[in-house]
Amino acid sequence: MWCVKCYDIFNQVSALYPQLGDFILFGTYIIQLYTPLNWFGTYYRIIQKSFIDMESMFKLFTEEEEVILILVVDD
Repeated sequence: MWCVKCYDIFNQVSALYPQLGDFILFGTYIIQLYTPLNWFGTYYRIIQKSFIDMESMFKLFTEEEEVILILVVDD
């Protein structure tokens, strides 16, 4: 979808003899559009990894102990 829109904008700008400012404006628009999307992806990955780590931690709680510490007290 965005590729089609970018191509359409490029064709419109190229028909009007674009200047350097037109390309800079378009690049700035794309950066402003994708920066928040990048942050959402980062937050999603962090939350997903946290849930996986919590699941692994709860699995550790269900395992039996292999080493049992016995405290011997002499009178």
